[in-house]
Amino acid sequence: MGEKPMTSTTLLQPTPTNPTGPAYRAGAPFRDRLALPGDRGRRMILAGRVLHPDGRPASTAVLDVWHASSRGLYDLFSREMRYRGRVRVDGEGRFHVETIEPHGYLWRPPHVHLKVRIGEEVVLTTQLYLPGHRRLETDPHVRSLLIVRPEPRDGALEVTYDLILPR
Repeated sequence: MGEKPMTSTTLLQPTPTNPTGPAYRAGAPFRDRLALPGDRGRRMILAGRVLHPDGRPASTAVLDVWHASSRGLYDLFSREMRYRGRVRVDGEGRFHVETIEPHGYLWRPPHVHLKVRIGEEVVLTTQLYLPGHRRLETDPHVRSLLIVRPEPRDGALEVTYDLILPR
């Protein structure tokens, strides 16, 4: 993609933080497919890298990913933990998650929550927002850098987003 090589003085802009929100559940299973068989909704793929500000991959990072259903509901109590999972990045900091497109609810536009851990420490908590929703302008947590640009591909939405850890 024609990226500039990193120099000792070039730092990437850290991903803005966002609150965890009340729907977080600890202990999600390790899995890269968050939707379960029979779940309805448009397929969505979330992929990217977790990087340090100097561009090095955060190769030991673990992502906690969760979101609402295609009807705007969170799975708060079931053992299945629908639309929730943890993924380990690879040696290059890459991650790949398959799920369904979340729906907004009440005052919130459609979004996906992410928590990045290195070891036991949470180093980044944020949310990625899908474009085109009227509540993007009124939700106090939305930051322009967190609005993703999905690409339709093979009947699915494909979202590519690199998470840059704080300095």
